[in-house]
Amino acid sequence: SVGMEEGGVTEYHNLVVTSQYLNAKKSNMSEENFQKLIEKEKKVLEENIKQKQRILKVVQLNFTKLHLN
Repeated sequence: SVGMEEGGVTEYHNLVVTSQYLNAKKSNMSEENFQKLIEKEKKVLEENIKQKQRILKVVQLNFTKLHLN
């Protein structure tokens, strides 16, 4: 939907509650472009999680080795 400045109307049936962060990111972006942005950010977050999981495994392995010696 378009913003109020462009003639958009917020009514109960099209109201979406979101965070200030997401609202600021979306701004006047089209739904398609916003979806692309969210998918891109999702991939980045997923990769960050994978990287942290790899680091955690190394730390756990080193901790185990330390306690076995």
